[in-house]
Amino acid sequence: MSKTIKKIISSFLILIVLVGMIPVHADTKGDLIDPVNFIGDDTTNGGVKLTKTVSVVDKEQGIYNVKFDISSKDSVKSNSVTNPLYAVIVFDTSGSMCESFKHDCGDKWQNATEGAISFSKELLKNVEGANIALVTFANNAKVAREFDNKELKNVDFNEPNGGTNMAKGLQEAFTLLNNVKEENAKKFVILMSDGEPQVYTNIFTDYIARKEASDEATNIKNNNIELFAVGYDTTESNAEFLKTLVTSPDSKYYSSGKIDDIATKFNNIVSNISKFPAGIDVTIKDVIGDNFNYVDKSATDGVIVDNNTVTYKIDKLSEKEDITFNFNIQVKDNIKTGWHDTNNNASISYTDSLGENKNLELEKSSKVYWKIPKYDYVINYYKDEINEENLIDSINNTDEYDKEITVDTTYKLPEGYYYKGEEIKFNIKEEGNIVNVIYSKKDNLSYCVNYFYDGIVDINATECYYDQTYGKEITSFIDKPKEGYVFDNFEPIVILDQEENIMNVYYKKVESGEIVPPKTGVESSFDGISFVSMSSLILLGIYSVKKYINV
Repeated sequence: MSKTIKKIISSFLILIVLVGMIPVHADTKGDLIDPVNFIGDDTTNGGVKLTKTVSVVDKEQGIYNVKFDISSKDSVKSNSVTNPLYAVIVFDTSGSMCESFKHDCGDKWQNATEGAISFSKELLKNVEGANIALVTFANNAKVAREFDNKELKNVDFNEPNGGTNMAKGLQEAFTLLNNVKEENAKKFVILMSDGEPQVYTNIFTDYIARKEASDEATNIKNNNIELFAVGYDTTESNAEFLKTLVTSPDSKYYSSGKIDDIATKFNNIVSNISKFPAGIDVTIKDVIGDNFNYVDKSATDGVIVDNNTVTYKIDKLSEKEDITFNFNIQVKDNIKTGWHDTNNNASISYTDSLGENKNLELEKSSKVYWKIPKYDYVINYYKDEINEENLIDSINNTDEYDKEITVDTTYKLPEGYYYKGEEIKFNIKEEGNIVNVIYSKKDNLSYCVNYFYDGIVDINATECYYDQTYGKEITSFIDKPKEGYVFDNFEPIVILDQEENIMNVYYKKVESGEIVPPKTGVESSFDGISFVSMSSLILLGIYSVKKYINV
């Protein structure tokens, strides 16, 4: 055997030993399996991923948190567009954009305009049918070019000169976009400036200029228009102000551009606005498991709970923002012990970037192991009637709530007794689990009386009696004397639980001239009527007369 094969066998044996050392997991109340389940993929173009996570809130009380995370990858569509796209560049043409404040403004102005032109080219390349407009601002603002499906040109920018009336530039951009009435149009404002708003007067009016710019930016964002900004060759203070204007988070909507990379910063924005939501009109549904209840007032705002159906709706999905919502569920009272699904199903439905309806459904469910409390129960066994003296035994035990118990109606069954009721079943409750079983004497037994004459049984004389009760003492019989025979003796019996109960009655021959006094005090019964053996009475009379004469 080669060394390699020996090593493989040795490693395999070690693995077997190690596996054997792993402790076997014992199911414990409140345990979870498969706490995280997901469907979909948020790494592919236009992909959507739904993740459901169940975690313990209170293990003893059976309370669990159910959290949903929805993430996506925007759809990048080259040379096609489902929703129309409108972008307005708001371009700073104040005097500070010119290095020498003369007609020859140097690299700063040239790079800025080339960056904006490059933006228009890239956007049109990525999104066929995109509409681009240009607003310039200095002391005032003007629409330098209306919306057009063409790239910008140098002549569109005029020359830098004057103050920084940023508010007016944003206002003009909003007016352009507000006039666009196409349904589902995507709208963007790209602000490019090298400073804060100012009007070259005094500090107080500069403060007003900043506030007005901030108000205009807020109005834009409140109307579902995404606002980007490029701080071009700015101071730290100017950059911080520009960050306050953009759509949140500023880390995604603000870029700090240098003279030599302004085109790159503009084109980074192109990669953002040429993407489309992976889904719109999104609905997430979850049906809480049959053995759980929704915990009142535990859900995130926007979550609708109707009976055990949970619904959450989203206008659109964007990779810029992951969406999360959650709620709590609790194990129902006294459910069966075992593993229970926290939900029957969970799904996400939406319209994708191509206008197709999608529905993704989780196939697996988190499970909770639950043990319900056990409650005491007692089964008492009696003979004849319920009293302490007749108690045979008691079974004291515990079992789970609602567990069906079938009573053993043969337990310690005494001889000669039986249970004559129907089968006894009961379900365990929180209290009052007491059952009484009463055994009755058998009343379907029988006995027969055999008659012997000088030791020979007369089978034609035999009498049998039915429906007799166990333990009954039989001390009488029907007297059947024959001529020449007199009663001799009999053996009283007690009815036992056996196939044959036999009483024997004996007669003997009377010798010539012999008078034998009968046995007295023996009653005989037939069909429930008792009477004294007639032959015994006759013999008793003869015996008495003879005794009197002798006296």
